[in-house]
Parts: sequence; structure tokens; C-alpha cells
Amino acid sequence: MKILITGITGFIGKHVAESLCRDHEISGICLPGESLEFFNDMSVDLFVWNGQSESLLKHLKNFSPEGIIHLASQVVNKHKYEQIESIIRANVLFPTWLLDYAVSDNVKWFINTGSYWQNFEGEVYYPVNLYAATKQALEDIAVSYYRNNSLKFVTVRLGDNYGPDDVRSKLINLWFDIADTERKLKMSPGGQKLSLHYVEDIVRAYKKMTELLSADDSRIENGGVYHLSAIEEKTLREYAEIFEKTLNVKLNIDWGAFPYREMEFMKPEFPGKPIPDWEAKVNFETGIKNIYKRKINYE
Repeated sequence: MKILITGITGFIGKHVAESLCRDHEISGICLPGESLEFFNDMSVDLFVWNGQSESLLKHLKNFSPEGIIHLASQVVNKHKYEQIESIIRANVLFPTWLLDYAVSDNVKWFINTGSYWQNFEGEVYYPVNLYAATKQALEDIAVSYYRNNSLKFVTVRLGDNYGPDDVRSKLINLWFDIADTERKLKMSPGGQKLSLHYVEDIVRAYKKMTELLSADDSRIENGGVYHLSAIEEKTLREYAEIFEKTLNVKLNIDWGAFPYREMEFMKPEFPGKPIPDWEAKVNFETGIKNIYKRKINYE
């Protein structure tokens, strides 16, 4: 099966591609200047896109995918005025071009990626920022495509995620950086609960969804929103304690140095349905042990 992946150079995208390329023909869209070293030993077609709609359409027609996994996005927590155009272009215009091509060339399915930031306080739609609003805008735009055509469209709503090879400035990476050092990390009081997902579990979720969509499984609702249920939900402080105990290290954290952010998520809530035949398997202890082993092997 031919599958197009956007955001293939991102943390989740590269792991999804690594898994799917073993059984499928994969093409990934990336941007000039992005590192492609991760894909050196993979059979993956990488299309370096210049940002123009014409070149995108040409590549899509040449590759002719049966399905699209859309992972690309511009994530900005608190945007600046000059970022508005690029956020809308990345999160609304670009995927709308993909949708338009998908229905014109009879692409069978489209897996969109949403964010828990679309659902503050568990509401069906309450975006915490412009980024979240643009993610919802795409879901609304998609209705006119999948309701009027044969395209099967679903959204996988993701929460916090972690794993090896993650170069993002995520919290767990910061913990690894300061472990057993004199460096102090200033944080909020730490009472917010997190729903953490290890990257292998996320990869299995996307892989399962591609299987269900390809088989036209009746359990998958067109336009449906699906979420990943975590093994456990703990507070930030509790996760820090597990981190210290599991790796036998000390984290120098100044809890309460900062107040909670405006519109802080104190408990993750995900509207939608669970993905059929999928469940999380990797708990936090196992996940951070895996990251630690990978770091040791690289050193």
C-alpha cells in the first residue's frame, strides 16, 4: 500500500515511517533544511517541498497514495502577531490542499492528527490558543470533503508524548539534562495531571488505524475523533518521583517557582472514542528506562 506521511521528520512522524516502511511504500513530505539522517537506512521516498501548491500537487499525482497520515503542524503555545500567517498556512491551508487532492484522486483514507489543546476543561471545543483553533478549523473544513465524497476521514487526538530520539525541549528531556546535577529547574506547583504516551504505543495506534481504514472496518466512523487511553494518569510531581526512583537519580526542581499558566490543563480529558483493538502497553517506568538505555548506547 502507498502511504503519504506529512511531518515525517518530526518525533512521531519518523517513528511511524520507520514502522510502516517495512510493509508499505512510504513517501514523506519534508521542508528544506530538515535533517534526513534518520532515514539513511530506510526505504522511504522523501519529498523536499518548496512550499508551492503546484509542486505539492505534482508530487501527489506522481506518488498517488492510497492513504494519507497527516502529522505536520506548526505548534505555537502563545503566538506572536507575525506568526499568524505561517500558523494558518501550515495548519489550515497546507492540509486543505491535501484534502482537495485526496478527493480528486480517490484517496481511500486520511488520518488527521488533533491536539488535546482543542478541548480545555473537557469541552467538545474550547481551544486554548490559535494553534488549537487552527486544528479544529481543519476538522471543520474536512466535513465538506468527506461528506460529499468517498474519502474516509478520521482524527487521532494526541496528548503528551515522549520516547527515545526526541530532540524537542520537552519536560522529560529537561529532567534527563538536570538529573544528578546542581542545575535547578523552576516549575509550577506540579499538581496538574498528565496523560503520557510512549512513542511505540503511538506508532501502534497509527498502524492500527491504517489497518482498520484499509479494511473499511465498520467500527470506524467517518469524521470520527479517536483518542489514546493512557495506562495511568499521574500528577507532574508524581511522575518526577517515579523518574527519580526508577533511575536512582535526584532532580533539583523548585516546585511552585512559577504559577500555573493561564488556562492550565489540570486534568486531561479527550472527547471522542478509543481506537478499536488498541491499548497502551508501555508504562512510564519502562519508557524512561528505554530512553536511558538509548542515551547510554549513544555516549
